[in-house]
Amino acid sequence: MKKRFRLDAVLRVARIRERQAEKGLAESLRDERKAEEALQERTHAYEARPTGNFHETQPVGELRARAVQDAAEARRHAEEQLEAARDSWLSATRHRRAVEELEDRHLAASAMIAARASQRALDDMARARKRRDA
Repeated sequence: MKKRFRLDAVLRVARIRERQAEKGLAESLRDERKAEEALQERTHAYEARPTGNFHETQPVGELRARAVQDAAEARRHAEEQLEAARDSWLSATRHRRAVEELEDRHLAASAMIAARASQRALDDMARARKRRDA
């Protein structure tokens, strides 16, 4: 008879949390890539600013420089979010693995108990046959 693993629900929740963390990691990675692309676009726009009369081009240059700064800050924020999501996913993965190891130990212990019970039954049968034949 196989003993029921008492942490089945914990393992199910750990797997769900790991999948959620993995989705969060993928979303953070997408956000980080979008922020990087936005920074590249704004940097190129800044570098392509019009040249000529300083007083006419200064407002455009200032706006584009501010856009580059904002994009760089958004990228830094996205990188921080990505790092936090990665840490969350790693933590969830470690937790799931730990619970799975407990399940493996439980299964091994159950198999050992069954093997011992089977060996005892065989020993009892051998003793009974020996008594009967004696």
